Amino acid sequence: MIDMNKGGRTTSWRFVRVRRVIGWKSEAYEDNAYEEVGTVSGITSCSIEEAQLTSLKVSGSIEYVDMPDLGDDLLRVYADMELDGEVESKCYGTFFVYSKSEEVCEGSHVGTADLYSVLVLLEQRLLESNYAVGAAYTANYLPVVSEMVYEVGLPLMLTPGGWEVAATKTWEVGTSFLEMANDIMELYGYGSLNVDVWGNVIAKPYQDPETAVATTVFSDTEEDVSDETVKREWDVHDTPNVVVVRSKLKDDSEVIGSAENADPNNPYSTAARGMRIVRFEEVEGLETKAQCQEKAEELLIEGMQSIERLTIGHAGKRFNAGDTVAVDYRRSGLSGKYSAYKRSVKATPDTESETTMRRTVKLYGNVAKS
Repeated sequence: MIDMNKGGRTTSWRFVRVRRVIGWKSEAYEDNAYEEVGTVSGITSCSIEEAQLTSLKVSGSIEYVDMPDLGDDLLRVYADMELDGEVESKCYGTFFVYSKSEEVCEGSHVGTADLYSVLVLLEQRLLESNYAVGAAYTANYLPVVSEMVYEVGLPLMLTPGGWEVAATKTWEVGTSFLEMANDIMELYGYGSLNVDVWGNVIAKPYQDPETAVATTVFSDTEEDVSDETVKREWDVHDTPNVVVVRSKLKDDSEVIGSAENADPNNPYSTAARGMRIVRFEEVEGLETKAQCQEKAEELLIEGMQSIERLTIGHAGKRFNAGDTVAVDYRRSGLSGKYSAYKRSVKATPDTESETTMRRTVKLYGNVAKS
């Protein structure tokens, strides 16, 4: 396997037509779901966008000259790489090709088209009547997700979970299969449905990036293919250091409790900043000052967090958006583990890429109740 953290490799891009197999068996997963039926000529450029905060997760675009119409077939993108005599083909995604726009002149078709992940089939499929889940599924909604994915003809790789949800739920007519499935994923503490490069739908429990193993490392060493310059975004100016919680009682009286970060060693505390940045919350169902204080402390700890984002340009590396990655930019004082939630890849000889990653930075110190 080629070391993708090293420079010097050569890369050529290959595009393959993929057909969904009619009558494949769902229990066989990806083995029988797709077949490659030949190369696709005419594509002059390709870019892929992996974005974990979007419902389809992966999209892209191509430019072409006289590319054949794929219809309902898909396009699979490969990078054929060579480094120090070692050869490897790496798949970057399997897509539907939609939204063509082209110019036709003297029999030649020159245009662009958009690439969509296979999750688009779940987004396009809408409920034709209200759908209630209960009875046999009351303790386990996951079979419902499997049914929906298989119904649109996609393979599913689902990691079983041990949770049970003892409640019925109804989705209204017109709700997309994808929205409904993601609602169920959230009930179980799973991440939203994802997709791998082969066109398999992925359902697995959410994992905190801080506890996950890093897939790759970005560094500012001479041996790494990453740029030395990093774009960093981090905004803490309105981070609260005081939270006040009020709850109204049935007799129209009220109870109030608060929590304060007064730790002089914490740079975001009332003592260090010399000002009180107050967050106020109205919370129902609390009956005592102690309960309000406890809720205020919970909200203060929750509020004293900031999202730090890094954007790094690099040649291709071996990871996917959604993975946990490590950063080791010692000369810039940046280090730690981040969730790589967005990545762009261009089909160029050096696999020109840009990744945006983020982590939650905890800003709180000692909290005092009052």
